[in-house]
Amino acid sequence: TFIESMEQKINLPGGSLNFKTTHPTNLDTQHLEENTAFIDASLLHFPLGIRTWKNGDSFFPLGMNQKKKLSDYFIDNKTPIHQKNKKLLLMNGEDIVWILGDRLDHRYRITPKTTSILKMKWETYEQ
Repeated sequence: TFIESMEQKINLPGGSLNFKTTHPTNLDTQHLEENTAFIDASLLHFPLGIRTWKNGDSFFPLGMNQKKKLSDYFIDNKTPIHQKNKKLLLMNGEDIVWILGDRLDHRYRITPKTTSILKMKWETYEQ
């Protein structure tokens, strides 16, 4: 699945992903919601991709300056295999930007130099 712009809602297996751009001065960190991520929009190159994980995938978990294999991340977080295989990844080229509803990649975090923020909310369908 491909995402063409930042101002849309996309329906995916298991849920929907909503996008909204905002300026850093409008960011309300007092009311952070579950399954929501804020990233530096200027780092994205469209179209973005959505896919499931595959063996060998790695990313830089938020707060870490080193790469971690996704398989190790799932083990460390005790993610059951049936959930692991349903996890969706937001991709910027070959980079994992966000494990939807889970962990953001450190390279896409908001910094003092960020001029445009993309708010993403993953809303899962009732099981």
